[in-house]
Amino acid sequence: MNLKKFCASLILAAAVSASAHAGISTGLFAPPPAPSYKPGRVLVRLQAGADASRLLAQTGLSRIERIPQIQVEVLAVPAGQEREWTSRLEARPEVAYAIVDTLFRPLGTSNDLFFATHQWYLSKMRVPEAWDITTGSEEITIAVLDSGIDLEHPDLKDKLVPGYNPVNEAEPPTDADGHGTHVAGLAAAMSNNEIGIAGVSWGAKIMPIKVSGADGSMADSDIAKGMVWGADRGAKIFNLSLGGEEADTTTVTTDAIKYVRDRNGLILAAAGNEAEEGNPISYPAAYPGVMAVGALAQNDTRSPFSQIQDYVSVAAPGGVTSDDEVPDNPLAWIYSTYPLAKGGFKGVQGTSMATPLVSGVAALVWSAHPNYTADQVREAIEKTAVDLGPEGKDKEFGFGRVDSLAAINYRFDTALPGDVNLDKQVDVSDAVLTLQVAVQIKELTPEQAQAADVVKDGSVNVNDAIKILRVVAKLDAGF
Repeated sequence: MNLKKFCASLILAAAVSASAHAGISTGLFAPPPAPSYKPGRVLVRLQAGADASRLLAQTGLSRIERIPQIQVEVLAVPAGQEREWTSRLEARPEVAYAIVDTLFRPLGTSNDLFFATHQWYLSKMRVPEAWDITTGSEEITIAVLDSGIDLEHPDLKDKLVPGYNPVNEAEPPTDADGHGTHVAGLAAAMSNNEIGIAGVSWGAKIMPIKVSGADGSMADSDIAKGMVWGADRGAKIFNLSLGGEEADTTTVTTDAIKYVRDRNGLILAAAGNEAEEGNPISYPAAYPGVMAVGALAQNDTRSPFSQIQDYVSVAAPGGVTSDDEVPDNPLAWIYSTYPLAKGGFKGVQGTSMATPLVSGVAALVWSAHPNYTADQVREAIEKTAVDLGPEGKDKEFGFGRVDSLAAINYRFDTALPGDVNLDKQVDVSDAVLTLQVAVQIKELTPEQAQAADVVKDGSVNVNDAIKILRVVAKLDAGF
């Protein structure tokens, strides 16, 4: 059966913003006309064991590149015949799917006000209180898949690890737009340095992955390559402040999401900024395994643009746009880093801004509890969120406003995987105890046995002890 194709215009869920005068701007870039995909190429994944060279020989097509980690071939086809070729290719038994290379586009720009001390959103999330426990670890890397980052920004340059530009691999992941620089600063800007702003996680490193071209468009394949590249280089948190409507299924994106999650990565995506424009479902936020973030105003109401959907996981400050609050009320904006060529710091609004704030909180939680899995980090944030709106999880706020301090202090009802001696950490002593049980020197309680069975085969044996040692030695990412 043919798989459906992803063929909608996608946007950076960035900025519902204002001009220099009161009122709401419709944005700097108009949405591209549908269909919106990269001409002259299609994305193909073959069934297991299929021969790509045989397919190329039989169809006369040529390979542009390959994403080997998710077994995706990028093939050249005549411009204008992309849909025809995806249909022809999907009809072949050796093809798992064939889709066009969808483009993403940015929507909006930021207002030009900046007040370095107006980071109201940090106290709203109890971030300063969380800093009394941890300001973040350098062992945690946040991959920012966006428009790039200003690599020379004084509030960012010392936080960066090597990045990647899948759009043009010969070029660095610099930022001509500003969106990516703004997002990166919120998550993990340099802090306590008397410059600009404080990021949520002072210690976390930032991995810049530029997925947008010169015109702002972003190919689905480039985003997938960026996610795979980051996962292969140890990124733990993936911030996707981008999104858009989905006509059908984009298999390349879901393959990349699975690749990251299989390596214990946490993926966060903006819920979307179109609640007042039809409130469509936005992807990748709606994909299973992705933590979707909605936006809040300073008074804990939903930002009017933030989408109302079942997939919303939590909410965080994202600003608010209304005639009586724009443009001169700093509480309406989220202030962060911006390219030096464009002023260095800006106020912006959107679910794109709320998302990196939660990415930064995830980095704090993971720093305080380095042996947590990605799902446990997510659970700690969701279970401790401040409930807003109707009781329980709802479509506007998800589980509620993120509470950094409570998330760090959250304790699970059951033992963490590998924490065999139940001391809230995983170390060599847990591996030793597991080995003693395996050779029948020691016995475990049911709770300890559950924690020791890290290979999940229903027993406690030498393989569990080896797995614990590998995680402690950082040879494996997690359990």
